[in-house]
Amino acid sequence: MANKECMNTSMANTGDVINSVKYFIMDMSSKGIVVNDLHKLINCCEHIADAGNKNPLDIMMHVVKTGRKMGIHFYADDKVISDMRLGEYDFYLKSVYGFTPYQVSVFVSSVGVVN
Repeated sequence: MANKECMNTSMANTGDVINSVKYFIMDMSSKGIVVNDLHKLINCCEHIADAGNKNPLDIMMHVVKTGRKMGIHFYADDKVISDMRLGEYDFYLKSVYGFTPYQVSVFVSSVGVVN
């Protein structure tokens, strides 16, 4: 389960890290935020984890910040984006996943409108 403890705790195994990231993506998808290329995102996360970073939240934030350069985009419809901008997702991201206010801001600003 990818809760706050899971996302913030270093894990010994890359498989656990990737499962945590997958859980986060599925959870966000259920809330209307989708990624355009899940396979590419998971590959990128695996490379980061294999390089030694075992913190799923750090990995996700790295992908969120640099993903556009690699063709990884997060999307939502207008209603979800306006809810995010109004702070509706802030508490959830902070309490469930352990995002800092800065990380919430980066994540929210990275989500583009579905075309």
